[in-house]
Amino acid sequence: MPEIQYPQGFPRFSPQLRTLNEARKITGRWLAEYNSERPHESLNNLTPEEYRLMAENPEVSKSAWN
Repeated sequence: MPEIQYPQGFPRFSPQLRTLNEARKITGRWLAEYNSERPHESLNNLTPEEYRLMAENPEVSKSAWN
């Protein structure tokens, strides 16, 4: 059986996970962190939240990208 390739930082399977709901909770936390707190290279090393705020305020975005 081939080894599963997980995204960087994704929580690996752990024998401590006892239920599907527990796995969902851990995965949900990881997704929230990845999508809102971690800088993304494709967003000029901004977090998605920072990028969203810049898109809402174009004056801020002009100075941040220069």
